[in-house]
Amino acid sequence: MYSAILSAYFAVHLLLGHCRGDLTIQVPEVPVVAIFGKDVTLNCSFSTNLNFSLGDLSVIWQLTETRQMVHKYSLRQDQQADSFVNRTALFPDELAKGNASLLLRHVRIEDEGSFTCFVRIEEHLSAPIKLQLAGMAP
Repeated sequence: MYSAILSAYFAVHLLLGHCRGDLTIQVPEVPVVAIFGKDVTLNCSFSTNLNFSLGDLSVIWQLTETRQMVHKYSLRQDQQADSFVNRTALFPDELAKGNASLLLRHVRIEDEGSFTCFVRIEEHLSAPIKLQLAGMAP
C-alpha cells in the first residue's frame, strides 16, 4: 500500500511538470482526442540542466496499464513493439531540443487508453497521457 501511495504522489508531481533533480517532463493534463484511422501526436517534452548527447538519452513509450512497450529510443536507435511496427515514430531532429513526443499513425480502437512517456538521461522520469477516440473517419 505504501508503494501505491508513493507512486501516486510521484505521478501527480510528474503530471504537473515538477522537477526531480535536473530533469523535468511535461505531458498534456487533458486527454488527447484522436480520430479513428487518422494520425495523432502524443506530446511529451522534457528539460534538463544537463548537457547531454543523444547517445545518453533513452525515451520509452509504453501502455500504462499493461506496461507493454510501444516505442523505444536508446543508443540512438528506434525499436517498436510488433503491434506498433510502422505505426509509431519519434521526431529525431527534435529530441535534442527536449521533444520526446510520439507520432501514432492510423489510430485503432485498441489504441485508446493511457500511454506513459519515460525519459532518461542520468535519471529517469515518466508521465502518463490519456488517448481517447472521437469517432470514425469517412
